[in-house]
Amino acid sequence: MLAVCFAFALTACNNSESDEFTSLQSFEYHFFPEEYEKEYSEHEKTITLEADTDYQFKVDAACESGTIEISLTYENAEETIVVNSSAPCNDKITIPANTTETACFTISVDSETKGNVVVEVLTR
Repeated sequence: MLAVCFAFALTACNNSESDEFTSLQSFEYHFFPEEYEKEYSEHEKTITLEADTDYQFKVDAACESGTIEISLTYENAEETIVVNSSAPCNDKITIPANTTETACFTISVDSETKGNVVVEVLTR
């Protein structure tokens, strides 16, 4: 009986681990007003998504001044996050498996923006 309980406990632990997301990659941007140039005020990052894989994007962003707009576009959906000095961001956006082949982040700033964006790409 003890062996059966132990085997069941191990199975339960293994199943919970498979439900956790693991880090695949990350990217980050840092913005300073003195380095602002209009032609570089928008940055795009396209990520190719593998079939049968759930994706989660952990977005951390903060501003001391100005505004950062972060848009994630995939399939026919778009999620937009606006960050300023009174509204930092610590969001997670999940895209279920087989929803789309690509996800595109667009990060836009204004001439007064002093802040940063860090996006961690997680999978399971």
